[in-house]
Amino acid sequence: MTDIVIDLDALVQQVRAVARENPEFVYQSAGYEDDGGPTCRYVRDGRPSCIIGHAAARAGVALAVLEDWDSRPVGCDIATVLEDLYGLAGDACGWLDEVQRHQDYGGQWGAAVERADARLRGRVVR
Repeated sequence: MTDIVIDLDALVQQVRAVARENPEFVYQSAGYEDDGGPTCRYVRDGRPSCIIGHAAARAGVALAVLEDWDSRPVGCDIATVLEDLYGLAGDACGWLDEVQRHQDYGGQWGAAVERADARLRGRVVR
């Protein structure tokens, strides 16, 4: 684990804000993994790229940290990054992972948040 602190509540709030501001945005995958699944990059060309990258940058995560997340093995989703690097787990991580997965497979950002909310219905994820 690193000394960097990730505020999960702030990250979730910022994902919601990014999706509200760009509900119909469809992320263009950075490529495909060996198994055919899409890959996502938190940073491209020195700027936040995916919904999680935008939200994390707004929540105070430095671009250099996001680039480090990108350097992890292909297919390393946000839940794995948060658990492996920061020891974080739980409903918020699962919610973020669901948003990312829906986005990576071509879903609009607003729909990605709605889907994550529906999958975790009954659990509080602000």
